[in-house]
Amino acid sequence: MKTTNQYVLGKECILCPFCEDGKDSMEIWVHIQAVEIDRLGQVMIIAGGDFVELVKEETHKRGSSVTTYFYCEAGHHWKEIRQFHEGNVFEEIIRLPDLRQKNGIFGWPDELSRD
Repeated sequence: MKTTNQYVLGKECILCPFCEDGKDSMEIWVHIQAVEIDRLGQVMIIAGGDFVELVKEETHKRGSSVTTYFYCEAGHHWKEIRQFHEGNVFEEIIRLPDLRQKNGIFGWPDELSRD
């Protein structure tokens, strides 16, 4: 996870891992789109607009995982997966297709409520 030494409300900020360091001021404008919790195949997805979905999946993963979906205001889109297995938590960052502009304006996905 890429962070900055800039603090907002006393907390260090997460940066976009795909913006170039210091060359894009949008790297600090990061939004949480959704959170997915996989408990051995029982998956809960909490998405923008506070939508909650419960699904059951066949899984070949070992251990439970928490996946957070992010996007930055430069249009980058990614997920960060933290998976537990045998006393260890592994982290993986996967880039998703960038958000696209229409007529110079991004079509932002819903984000988790802030209020």
